[in-house]
Amino acid sequence: MILDAKIHEDNQGMEKSPDDDPQKLGQSPKKKLTREQRLEWEERTREDNVRKRKHERVRKLLASLNSLSAALFATITVAERQIAVLQDLRNVFLTSYRRKPFHKNVAPIPILSENREQILPNTIDTINEVVQERESFIRKVKGLVENMDIRRKIV
Repeated sequence: MILDAKIHEDNQGMEKSPDDDPQKLGQSPKKKLTREQRLEWEERTREDNVRKRKHERVRKLLASLNSLSAALFATITVAERQIAVLQDLRNVFLTSYRRKPFHKNVAPIPILSENREQILPNTIDTINEVVQERESFIRKVKGLVENMDIRRKIV
């Protein structure tokens, strides 16, 4: 029985639970109720149960969002570390190609300088492309995190 259109609307999407069975709704009022009062009491109790289930679902959703957010931030950190390593690698290759070091304490790496034919000519370009891909990936993940923050505020 729908007592109020708003109550019906609030309960949309919530399945009827065995806990909503009038026999299991808990302690009924001590005094004798008319049929209509009994139905109203059952409906209010059911609404409370539905509200509790909705609250639990929202709590679980927020916990999942927090967990996902932490995982995304960890992913961003890993990608940033990869970028740093790749940039260091690029600097190693650039240093090995120089004939004269910029600083007096910097010397070309002998293995790379002696065996330049073993270094692919497009190695530095490849490293630059991977760095760009990682930076693009980080931007996309940060966009996901922003969307999650918006959804968290909505919930």
